[in-house]
Amino acid sequence: MTVSGNIFCFYGPEDFLAEMEVQSVRADLGKKFGTLPEIERYSPDNSSAAGLVSGLCTSSLFGGARLVVLEGFEDEDLLELLEHRKDFPDSLALVIMTDKLDKRGRLFKVLSACAAVKEFKAFAEWETKKIIDWVIMAAGEKGKSISHEDAALLNEISGPSLRQLSSEIEKLSAYAHDRGRIDTADINALAVSSELGAFALENAFARRDLSGALRSLDSAFRSKQPAHVLVGRLASKLRPYIMIKALKSKKIPDAGIIKELGMNPYYYERCLEGASKYSLEELVLAVDILASADMAVKLSSSSPRIALETALVDIMGGN
Repeated sequence: MTVSGNIFCFYGPEDFLAEMEVQSVRADLGKKFGTLPEIERYSPDNSSAAGLVSGLCTSSLFGGARLVVLEGFEDEDLLELLEHRKDFPDSLALVIMTDKLDKRGRLFKVLSACAAVKEFKAFAEWETKKIIDWVIMAAGEKGKSISHEDAALLNEISGPSLRQLSSEIEKLSAYAHDRGRIDTADINALAVSSELGAFALENAFARRDLSGALRSLDSAFRSKQPAHVLVGRLASKLRPYIMIKALKSKKIPDAGIIKELGMNPYYYERCLEGASKYSLEELVLAVDILASADMAVKLSSSSPRIALETALVDIMGGN
């Protein structure tokens, strides 16, 4: 994002892309002022909004640019701080980062009038093509190529979090340092090796293979996958299955469902295959079973393994 004004607001759940935009602002400041500024980060844990005003309105002693990032402040605190925006020096770039921004609220109206506001939405799990394209692009920036199939494999193992995917691409690029390509063997040898059990668990769940799911669960626990993460990954499988089943019950054709859900056709076919193994009633009940398992692994002193094994049997054992 080119620095034209000096106030920015980046919001939304995809914090990795928002952080990349902060780095873009930093690079533009470096070009404009001749030196890359350090990023000054402030939150309610280390500063008050009122206490920051004086410093923000003061130019750097050395005449260079400043990049200040604010995270976690309440709307009213930010509004109070922004009342002084006309006193901010031109050498200051202020970035406000937040998970949510109410478009009906006063803060959004003020920011819309004085700042560059940009939303960063997370990719949905069915936006497979967009995620795969991003993986290929990110690998290219590291000087590595990766096939469409291997990018899809990495996405399936890691999930749609760009921060997680970026971390894996970083490790894979270093692993394949003397080669220009990341391949399947690299991914199987290194990428999220601790998550391979979770990946196998998801696949067994999709096949309704109870014995395979229990073996994969054991592997996931041996590789120290947190129980609540496993619950979350299984729950993420249920959502598209339920949506597909519900639309199928209305006699909507496949093309109509793909359009309605905005799914990639390849991802839709995979979800349709998994959904066919369960009835709609079983999938709805599975949501409650996983919710109870999630509570058990987070709040109970009982064994997370037993809680998850019981959940898998309750969900998959009826077939």
